[in-house]
Amino acid sequence: MSVLYVTYDGLLEPMGASQVVPYVTRLARRGFDMEVLSFEKPRDAARTDAVTRLAAHLAESGVRWTRLAYHARPAVPATMYDAGRGALIAVARALVRPGLIVHARSLMPAMMGLPAWLGGARLILDTRGMWIDERIESGRWRDGSLLVRAARQGERAVLRTARLIVHQTHQGQDALRRIAPDLTLPESRVIPTCADLARFTPAPSPAERRAALGLAERPVLVHSGTLGGWYLAEQTFEVARAFVRATWGTFLVLTREAELAASLSERIGVPAVIRAVAPQEMPAWLGACDAGLALVRPTFAKSTACPVKVGEYLGVGLAVGATRGVGDLERQFAGSKVAFAVAADDPPERLAALLVEAVSRPRRSEEARALGERFYDLERGVEAYAAIYRELGA
Repeated sequence: MSVLYVTYDGLLEPMGASQVVPYVTRLARRGFDMEVLSFEKPRDAARTDAVTRLAAHLAESGVRWTRLAYHARPAVPATMYDAGRGALIAVARALVRPGLIVHARSLMPAMMGLPAWLGGARLILDTRGMWIDERIESGRWRDGSLLVRAARQGERAVLRTARLIVHQTHQGQDALRRIAPDLTLPESRVIPTCADLARFTPAPSPAERRAALGLAERPVLVHSGTLGGWYLAEQTFEVARAFVRATWGTFLVLTREAELAASLSERIGVPAVIRAVAPQEMPAWLGACDAGLALVRPTFAKSTACPVKVGEYLGVGLAVGATRGVGDLERQFAGSKVAFAVAADDPPERLAALLVEAVSRPRRSEEARALGERFYDLERGVEAYAAIYRELGA
């Protein structure tokens, strides 16, 4: 069975490295004929050693990698140009691979894969959130504009054509029904954003891990990944300030946005250890920590989201603080003593106090790991996708 996996995220980016590569390599090992079409940003494509290593890893796993250059400017024409190139490749693959499945990671890749339907391909829309609404809420697009109306028409065409829709959360299913109440939607499944729990495991000795990384032997609170955009950056640093004051601990920020992190650290008044960490190094750094933050703005678009970092935090045994109204987190964390979803406008001291108490629980690491295995285990996610492929290929 042949699958063309289309992603507008580059495989050399942290998101592609954690949320595409592990899936496609495991699916290939399960016997599926996998090809990935990705759009690589120039700064990543210029890292020739990284490109060579990743290409070799994919080839060894039986995955073909077709990479195109990502174009950012001017925004709309550049995206249309990329979409046209992606569509041509999808159609070409459909014409030579009877029964092709086009697995589109988000709406834009689904629009690229849409013309392949004419060649007999079957389309899976893997929503990854409400793509158009994210752009409206971020201010990049104006609701009601010609661009948004055109995008909505494309979205409706995808919803009519897709054989199956995958959501990250149950909230995503509800949101899509509100967006297109007049359409008969395809069958859908919910597969959370998973983490490779074979890599993200509790450290045998967090104290030794801290020493090896040059961190003080005190409780460590971490925020990993993006700080700007959808994340509540100021609230994140305010919770960290309360946590550090209560524990005399360390606030660790693992991000590429070092300037923003340093500015927030100074303005909010909490010292922070700021590091840019490669994806393969993330488990080691998280294993030195005790608790992690994932404070996301609870908007309509983000009500469908499933933050990647949550599964990674739980996998290494960290207590977790997140925001209500984001995906299924409140439901998943219900009754937990180590993972909490609080209102975005709650006092930062409240979440800090919950995390301080959770960090001191004797079996905190085991409880967090068990929660991660229940909801975010990559192997379960891969098997769910494999079952979809087999169903569509029957």
